[in-house]
Amino acid sequence: MRRKFFILLLSCVALTFAAVGAKEKQRAFSREKSEQFLQDGYYSYDDNPVNSSSDSWLARAFRKIFRGVAENTHIKAPNEIVLYLLGAILLYIILKNTRFSWKHLLPDRKSKSPSAAEWHENGETIDFLSLATRSEAEKMYTLAFHYRFLHLMISLESAGVINIKDNLTNWEYVRLIKDASIRNRFTSVVTVYDRIWYGEYEVPESRYRDISAEIVEINRMLK
Repeated sequence: MRRKFFILLLSCVALTFAAVGAKEKQRAFSREKSEQFLQDGYYSYDDNPVNSSSDSWLARAFRKIFRGVAENTHIKAPNEIVLYLLGAILLYIILKNTRFSWKHLLPDRKSKSPSAAEWHENGETIDFLSLATRSEAEKMYTLAFHYRFLHLMISLESAGVINIKDNLTNWEYVRLIKDASIRNRFTSVVTVYDRIWYGEYEVPESRYRDISAEIVEINRMLK
């Protein structure tokens, strides 16, 4: 996959700068030829500058690259669609190699496990530690971490530190914790949890063991 990415990237760069090394011929423009260019709707000769500061740097980069490709290779406007498709494919490969998750933009709520607040509202008593142990046995460490986090939230509520029914964000719960030691440890857990669970990243076993030890220490401090 990385090889394909570099091939596409090099192709775009090569097409953009291919005409730089070529010898350009001098062309004499008559009045008639100049008027034809001025009447060409593809170009804008307005004195008013275009304000592109609101565009993102990525949009400006793609516009510059692909317009340069179209001009250097004499591609007409209808055929520029192919270049934009190539850019879309290149962007997709970049996002995929950076472990970007489309689920982060379009979350599938049906596939998500219920939050601690949802379990609380349903009045169900769930043994999250047993679920975490079962997930560990199946080497599903991300899911096991989720169950341990839910158990930790319930432990914090049982100790009177937070109220799950408030249905706050994890970082809002962090600010509610008055004990500095517990708050610092819980901050470490929340940082990893948000990055792994909401970002759809997989947690390796070694990292799972470390964060589980942090959760165990918080539970010990709550007793």
